[in-house]
Amino acid sequence: MELRPAAPPTPPPQQTPLPMLLTIAGAVFAAEVAVMVLLHRVPLAPLAEIFVDAALLTLLLFPTLYLFLYQRLAGQLRQFQNNERELAELRDFFQSTLDSIFSGVYVTDRHETIIFANRAVSSISGLPLSQIQGASLLTDFPEETLRHFRPCYLRARDTGSPVAYEALPIVTPTGRRTFQSGWLIPRLRDGSYDGMICTMEDVTSQKNALAALDASKQRYQDLFENANDAIFIVDNDHRYVDVNKKAVELFGFSREEFLGMRTTDVMASEPPVACEASFGKRGSSGHYERFISRQRTRDGRWLDIEVSSSAIIEDGRVVGSRDIVRDITGRKQIEEQLRQAQKMEAIGTLAGGIAHDFNNILYAIRGYTELSLAETRKGSAVHDNLQEIRRSAQRAADLVKQILTFSRKGAEEKHPLRLEPVVKEALKLIRGTLPTTIDIRQSLDPGCRPTMADLTQIHQVVINLCANAADAMEAGGVLTVRLEEVTVDRDLARRVEGLSPGDYVRLSVADTGHGMDQATMSRIFEPYFTTKGPGKGTGLGLATVHGIVSSHQGAIACSSMPGQGSTFSLYFPALPAGTAADADSGQETTPPRVAGHILVVDDEPSIVRIAEQALRRLDCQVTAFTNSTQALLAFQNSPYAFDAVLTDQTMPALTGLELARKMMTIRPDIPIILTTGYSTSVNEEQAKAAGIRTFLMKPLSIEELGRALHEALLPAETA
Repeated sequence: MELRPAAPPTPPPQQTPLPMLLTIAGAVFAAEVAVMVLLHRVPLAPLAEIFVDAALLTLLLFPTLYLFLYQRLAGQLRQFQNNERELAELRDFFQSTLDSIFSGVYVTDRHETIIFANRAVSSISGLPLSQIQGASLLTDFPEETLRHFRPCYLRARDTGSPVAYEALPIVTPTGRRTFQSGWLIPRLRDGSYDGMICTMEDVTSQKNALAALDASKQRYQDLFENANDAIFIVDNDHRYVDVNKKAVELFGFSREEFLGMRTTDVMASEPPVACEASFGKRGSSGHYERFISRQRTRDGRWLDIEVSSSAIIEDGRVVGSRDIVRDITGRKQIEEQLRQAQKMEAIGTLAGGIAHDFNNILYAIRGYTELSLAETRKGSAVHDNLQEIRRSAQRAADLVKQILTFSRKGAEEKHPLRLEPVVKEALKLIRGTLPTTIDIRQSLDPGCRPTMADLTQIHQVVINLCANAADAMEAGGVLTVRLEEVTVDRDLARRVEGLSPGDYVRLSVADTGHGMDQATMSRIFEPYFTTKGPGKGTGLGLATVHGIVSSHQGAIACSSMPGQGSTFSLYFPALPAGTAADADSGQETTPPRVAGHILVVDDEPSIVRIAEQALRRLDCQVTAFTNSTQALLAFQNSPYAFDAVLTDQTMPALTGLELARKMMTIRPDIPIILTTGYSTSVNEEQAKAAGIRTFLMKPLSIEELGRALHEALLPAETA
């Protein structure tokens, strides 16, 4: 706003010079003397003389009156006119000045009548100035307008002191809802109230903006405090400035404790170098950074965390960072599970890849051994050696089966089983994997009744428990394995979860290691829970044992104390006395005799030769092929010349299942025995559904082969 310059002062009226006054007075005096002389020479009546004297006196006084009275009055009139003009200009100046400001200004007299208002008052109230000036402030406006304003006005009037009002909710006379702020300043004259100088400002937009800002802050605070991830506000010295509730909950430190720490106080000892580098990179670039680290909780645990850090920029410079921290410990465990699953898948793929060829080799070893046993005298050294070869071949076949089962490539098969030879075999296997500082002691009762169990899974249970015990005895110790038959009473059944009264075969594995406290024991069967360091355990061993025991309708108990070792007791339901268990594969038996013409098909010449010799010993006529296409052609030429077909599954040209289907198309009643070392394309259910009479896994013993042929030919013989 440009201020106007003040008007120049009016010059005072000019004074009549003294010589002029003397000259005029002298001229008037001379004229009057001349007139008086003439009159004395002319006789006049008294009345006429008086008239002449009055006229002369008038002529004498007129110039004086003109000079001293008229001109002075004219000067004062001009001064008054000048003052009026200056006052109008000053009034216009202040009016334009007040009209140019955005705040409303109005003045009341002692009777609360508005005697002045600027243009902003009209803009804010919505009324023209003609309705505002002259109106009574406290009576001529709606009650909604005055409800909150009147108490402030009366307080200023009654106290004589200025009163400020801030963001009062005021409804204007036109009905617009506003928030207004201003001052009320009493005018005092001689100590008495003489009116009020009032200011007003529409702060509705500011009030709404502040309300929106407060709402935004509240939303941010709600997001900050209720986020599922921990959020840290960190300054450039890596000190915590603020943390949310999730950070307190996740790491266990209070907010006050966090505010007294730096990031390096809780970050892992090794990764902080990388963390500092990441913070520095983020700080220099002002961009978003993401990295993985580890952070310590109040109780000493380490959590794997993922940090998403973004710079806080004020006035163009980085003043800190906003770090969103996510607990990825569970994700890391899942990744570890995935890696373990991938390892198991790799083992399964490897096992499946070698199982077929390896079982064919074992088939040859076992077959030729059995053929040689038939040619040697029982009790001779050669006969005994061949028996050991036969047993070893069977153990090798069981190991292949175990690997396939463990890698999810084999099916679970439960049979009445005596645990003593299985446990003994497992201890032989694990002995070579344990340190020499660990002494293995075993007490296995061979008289224990059989239990319904899967041999491979029982083998796995023993291996896992012994490996777990060995891990607890890094400095050496004693590993004790016991197998005994027990009767569980109600008292023991109440103390062991999942156990009912009855007869059981109990397998116990005890160590003299560091032991466990109660808190650890309550979690040992949880999947992926481990007390071992990173990379030293998956947390699957005991969970797997628990799952296997549960699937066998059994129960597992653990007793341990810190520094006193641990004992795991596994309870397997004992079968009724007299139940026949699986025969010992190491015992020599006589295969059943069969008769008939058998078509043998296998791409391995050694297996074909074994089958030929074995079947001839069983009084069978044999026609053998190493090519499935040639075998099919021979069958097509003479389908009723053969009593049964013994075929391998995995062969070039035609697989065993394809060959069988083509043969059954020609002759539906032909008994077919399908054998395989390992196959992913067909299992026993699929083979039976396709019409295969018997499905066998290699390596086969002569006894198994004879029994299968006997069962396959039995319906034909009966017919």
